[in-house]
Amino acid sequence: YKGDKIFSIDIEVRAESSLPSPTSTIEQSRPEEAFNRPLAVLPLEERENIYTGMPEMTIELDRKYLASIDTTKGTIVIEFEPLSTPVSVNNFVSLANLGYWDNFPINAVQEGAYTLTGSPGGRPDSDVGYHLPSENGLEARKGAIAYWFRQDLLASSGSQILFLLNDLPGFEELFTIFGYATSGLDVIDALTVDDEIVKVTIIKR
Repeated sequence: YKGDKIFSIDIEVRAESSLPSPTSTIEQSRPEEAFNRPLAVLPLEERENIYTGMPEMTIELDRKYLASIDTTKGTIVIEFEPLSTPVSVNNFVSLANLGYWDNFPINAVQEGAYTLTGSPGGRPDSDVGYHLPSENGLEARKGAIAYWFRQDLLASSGSQILFLLNDLPGFEELFTIFGYATSGLDVIDALTVDDEIVKVTIIKR
């Protein structure tokens, strides 16, 4: 090709760059495996907005996961559905192993519909600090466990969970259901706002 020629190049060294500053990247804080359930000893108000991102995927999809949820009214056993809701189950397992829901009050009971916990401030916008993608499709029947749908974010809360008190057809269109009670339905029915979750223990088979 014919065109112009470069005859010389002069290099100038400056003490400071004249280029615009790079945009800083905010590093997400995520729940990570730890011993001794460190979140269980935090005061309730300090469990709000403690993370900015979901935990890394650590569950094994070919294994069965259950939760033994001890409450002041008795024990509820939940069997999860990891093949249908892997992100939701993984999140619950991660937070439960850290003790997030230990010594946590029941936030609300909607008669005939659901019992809610997992909100440190007792508000719809108060939770662990991040939201989850929707994994809808499982049947909304009595004894199901689901994540609260945050209308302000149009996404599932990372820590607010509810137990269904009845069959609620159509509920699954917004709320991610990720497991079902295999025992303790009577306990779910008996819970009130004067009760609390004492401890959540994950069982892997």
